Amino acid sequence: MSDAIEFVSLAWHGLSSRSWLCYNQRVRAAAHIAAEGMWWGKGTIGEMLELRNYRYGITKCLGENGMEHLYATAVRAGNRSFCLEYERWAKRPPLIVENVNGRQRDRLCLGSEFQWAGETVEVTSFNAQGEVVCCSYETAYEECKSCGLVTLRTKKLLHWYILNPKTIRAARKGVENESHATHAGVVEV
Repeated sequence: MSDAIEFVSLAWHGLSSRSWLCYNQRVRAAAHIAAEGMWWGKGTIGEMLELRNYRYGITKCLGENGMEHLYATAVRAGNRSFCLEYERWAKRPPLIVENVNGRQRDRLCLGSEFQWAGETVEVTSFNAQGEVVCCSYETAYEECKSCGLVTLRTKKLLHWYILNPKTIRAARKGVENESHATHAGVVEV
């Protein structure tokens, strides 16, 4: 059993709690800590997903997109061992682009922001084929008249892109055919 699984197991099998919410939050927090900084070997995610109590599996604690959120935690923390294990488990190649969230080059994960087709896009999801779904938005900000605090008022969807490794590689190579390389999978909204 790896250190990561042992750590998550302690939260899973540890102190009993009368509250499902406390139990759920404890297990989710342990999984994110493990994804952020512990070593993950081949098969470790499978081991974690086998953790069960009398009624539920660990996926109940992680939530509907829990594994994608763990992957995002690992990408942002730079935990390459979790990223490689997740990509193997999900049967998805890493989607790597330039200038992601201020980093020179990084994997795409939920919430990543980068430049595509001349606009800033945000990763919103991954589809069943392993393609990344990105959206660009028009944002409007509003200043509070009494305190001067500026807050995001609206986020209007502009474009919706579906990218795969092939379109990302083509854009990286600087393909001149813009309709193929930079707008592949674009849906006008």
